[in-house]
Amino acid sequence: MSNASAIPQIASLPVEVSALIQSSLELSPGVPASEENLKTLLAHIVEAEVFIAGGAMRSIDQPSVEYRVNKRKNARLEVKVVTAFIPDTGPNFYTQPVVFEQRYDPTTAGLLNAFVDVKSTISDLTIRGTCPDCAIDEPFAKRRRLNLKAPGMPKCCKCMLSSIVGL
Repeated sequence: MSNASAIPQIASLPVEVSALIQSSLELSPGVPASEENLKTLLAHIVEAEVFIAGGAMRSIDQPSVEYRVNKRKNARLEVKVVTAFIPDTGPNFYTQPVVFEQRYDPTTAGLLNAFVDVKSTISDLTIRGTCPDCAIDEPFAKRRRLNLKAPGMPKCCKCMLSSIVGL
């Protein structure tokens, strides 16, 4: 079903519900999540091989997203979200802590799924933040991986389970 055919079906719904549904059919306000738009964006990522959005490209106070598609056979769309710049971790994207990493099919459907997952991750990162125990953990410098705080808890699930039993 195309986005255009979906619009008349939601016209009879309350304005607020209709607006919410319509916003989920858009990549950003006014830009439909059409096959053509997704193909254009995917082609840009494939052409660049690596594309980094946000973060150090705009402001050290926001997370960064890396989109990568290697041009080899059976290539996958690799997406990584790193935290906002943390001073003691190094000067660039590749030394910042990873909070999300996933591989997708290098298709328009895969790209759309990646966008949904990245938006969710960035929202969680903004609302919940990262686990303070993971950040001060000694092996952290080697693994460069931060966990999000568990919903309603001061630490990630891994650290909470350790903390509960006194470890």
